[in-house]
Amino acid sequence: MPNTTVSAAGGAMPAASQETNEATKLGSLIGALDALHKAQHLAELLYLAGEGLMRVDREVGEAVMTGVGALKDNLEEVDALLEELHERERGDAE
Repeated sequence: MPNTTVSAAGGAMPAASQETNEATKLGSLIGALDALHKAQHLAELLYLAGEGLMRVDREVGEAVMTGVGALKDNLEEVDALLEELHERERGDAE
């Protein structure tokens, strides 16, 4: 009898298909982490631009830096959640 598992839809799914599915999820998670890290880098560049704007227009520079600071805080929260999910996925794969 072939090695199968039951899919969420209730049908039998070959084990190889399940492994492919898990690899795709893990690949998507790693892709999400990479995209998040790029966004964090861009936020840092925007923050530096805000610092530069402060020399020209203090109010605008402060507004940019405040907005980017809030964005960076949110990105850090998402990063922590994705890292936790990544750890769980690696634990499940073992």
